Amino acid sequence: MKYKLSDLADVAKVRTLTNLLHKATGISVSVIDSDGAVLADSGWHDICRRFHDVSPETRRWCRRQSGGSAIRAEAGQKYTVELCRNGLIDVATPITVAGKHVADFIVGQFLLTPPDVEFFKRQALRAGFDETAYLEAVSKVPVIDEAKLHALLQSVSVVTDILGEAGVRRFIQEMDKRKKEESPDAKSGNLEEVNAALRVLLEQREADKRGLEEDILSNVKELILPYMEKLKKSGLSAEQKSALDILEANLNEITSSIIRKMQTFGLTIREISVASLLKEGKSTKQVAELLGISGKAVEFHRYKIRKKLGIGHKETNLQSYLQSIGS
Repeated sequence: MKYKLSDLADVAKVRTLTNLLHKATGISVSVIDSDGAVLADSGWHDICRRFHDVSPETRRWCRRQSGGSAIRAEAGQKYTVELCRNGLIDVATPITVAGKHVADFIVGQFLLTPPDVEFFKRQALRAGFDETAYLEAVSKVPVIDEAKLHALLQSVSVVTDILGEAGVRRFIQEMDKRKKEESPDAKSGNLEEVNAALRVLLEQREADKRGLEEDILSNVKELILPYMEKLKKSGLSAEQKSALDILEANLNEITSSIIRKMQTFGLTIREISVASLLKEGKSTKQVAELLGISGKAVEFHRYKIRKKLGIGHKETNLQSYLQSIGS
């Protein structure tokens, strides 16, 4: 049975949600059903509404046209990040109900760094835009740094989980109504579908648990370990040193299960250390300084990490991909 989000969720409430998210963040927010229908589309920016969606030259590059095609979340990924040829970034997160991909929740039309003015000048010339008006529209595009992007993606994941769970509940209610009117064989089939929906809910709870573990690991590394290192270098009594050793051992026990997730990809201990720092947004130079190795060594580890994770192509952002592991 094929599902659509429009059959399982209150579309009016979905539109209210996208409108509120746009007002809160300034970014464009859309929900595209499994058949390509646009259920909600809030906050298209002038750069797309007045320019990219009007010129045939740029319109054919845009995969997020109102009523047309859209960026789709890749199978098995928590979210897909795409830089369109018009120079803007879109992110698609799948909405699943009973294990089926029913829609995509899309946020976009933003940048990660201040706009490359020369790039957009060339684009204005190529597409025949008025350069002054076009660059003014470019200046209004939201800029979200990569640190905040992670928080944004986590928030979007939570929203899609909520929409998916609402769809599961509606699905179960519909099955309860239908089973009273159907034959025993049909009831048996519906029961299997209800059980599948319940399994999805349990799997979601497990995913939430993994997300909590990732947050614990990140907080331990950022808020606790640096201060423990400072304490080690200060003058401690034997009793204080013993207490600190116990604290460190307990923290290692807590975080070891999380680290094992990365080990499943065959990463070495050094590669795990590099990957953990890259995941937190550290630059190559910062990683080199923190680990006491050369920048070339860090670049080599980045190459090995990409290869083992199966993302050798440069188009995939390593930090975003690492953040998606375990989500």
